[in-house]
Amino acid sequence: MIPFETLRRLYRTYMSWYRIGHDRSLAVPRSIWSLELALQPATPIEARPLAGLPGTGGWSGTPENLLWKSPLQTVVAYPRLDRVLTFPEGTSGLKAVKVQVQLLLAPEDREFREDFSREEGWMWLLSAGRLTELFLTGVLSDEGLQLQRIFHSCYRTEQNREVTEDLLGGLEAWDRTFAEVSRRAGPGGGNAVEPNGSLAARRVPLLPSRWERYRLPCEDVAEAGRLAIMCRDLGLDRLREVRAMGSSLDSRLEPLELADVLSFLRHGGALGLFHL
Repeated sequence: MIPFETLRRLYRTYMSWYRIGHDRSLAVPRSIWSLELALQPATPIEARPLAGLPGTGGWSGTPENLLWKSPLQTVVAYPRLDRVLTFPEGTSGLKAVKVQVQLLLAPEDREFREDFSREEGWMWLLSAGRLTELFLTGVLSDEGLQLQRIFHSCYRTEQNREVTEDLLGGLEAWDRTFAEVSRRAGPGGGNAVEPNGSLAARRVPLLPSRWERYRLPCEDVAEAGRLAIMCRDLGLDRLREVRAMGSSLDSRLEPLELADVLSFLRHGGALGLFHL
């Protein structure tokens, strides 16, 4: 199980990213096909390939129309990453890949965020001309079938070293748990990756009971909402069947369920900018 303190520390980091601003005037035109992202940043950044990519993907185009491509049937190997993200062979038949992109520009530039899915998806943390941290969390969708998995790789810097070292262990444990649950699901139910890499046409497996509910103390309803959104973005609500529980400092109050928090946000809550 991902330790509570890890989630709390990650939550603080997540909120520091959130607070850097959501200027919607910097909206990025969107275009997605497989894992090809067309970015047209409002703030020009130098177009250059990421060093070390073994011909499986990279940047191309002009500063006004950057394009990052990587076919699904490849290993995406970034330089100096702790881990390598591998896409199983045969997954190119996926009908859709939901994507989120977050650009963290240099301090002198305006910082902004653009969601490609505004749902469960892939989150890319990029910096002007260099990868600072790659945090992939998402759901692959194949004609309505869902396969959920968390990948985490990090280009270590002094700014994120502490969080990274704490987080990797938890996510690796999650990876092992999910892989084991998927393997056990077998023909009786649950998505699984077949030996040839294709996705089985089965429903999502239930995760072990310890994954099904988190009780995370929160200072107020706004913090509970932010924490619920973080858990959702990280895939921790398992297609909204896991409830992120938030409770007030007053233990007599009933805990908030995720549906309550989302309703609060839709009616002008602290995270309305997520456009839920």
